[in-house]
Amino acid sequence: MAGKAQKEINFLKEEESLSWSQLEKAKSIRKKSLIIVLVWVLLFAGVEGELIFLNQKFKKLRKEKTYLEGQLTRLNKKVGKILLLKERLGKVDEVISSRSNYYPPLNEFFSSVPEGVQIEEVKVNGGTIAVSGEGDILSLAQLIEIYTDTKKKSWFKGATLNSLTKQEKGLNFDFSLTINF
Repeated sequence: MAGKAQKEINFLKEEESLSWSQLEKAKSIRKKSLIIVLVWVLLFAGVEGELIFLNQKFKKLRKEKTYLEGQLTRLNKKVGKILLLKERLGKVDEVISSRSNYYPPLNEFFSSVPEGVQIEEVKVNGGTIAVSGEGDILSLAQLIEIYTDTKKKSWFKGATLNSLTKQEKGLNFDFSLTINF
């Protein structure tokens, strides 16, 4: 057997030579499939790039949302404080507007006090001013004349001299006067 050449058995089809048109068709199919693969790769890369971009934008928007929610919480607290202050200021305004303005009568009274009179106490209650003090007889006479002369009434309705007593020492007198306005 060594001398005899063994015959090979091949089950494969023998290579057939392809025609020119078949080769062109195969090249065309390869080119088209390569183009399709490239288009798919580019589409996949574009979609993936867009997803990465959108993911970054989403993270940025989430951070901004968290920041804005914090700002909103702080602003809500401030708005609450502002509303509370507004309410309190409204109550203060009510109290102030319900009070009488005592500046004009007190200003009129103090501007009419003669030089020789020393005021020791002034009490304002409703529509009256209660005054006590001391002074020499001439200055007190001027003060009493101002508030008892009915022709000189301008800012007050009436006045009452409650007391006028001489001090034990010196020439001064103590007085108590009530003025109604």
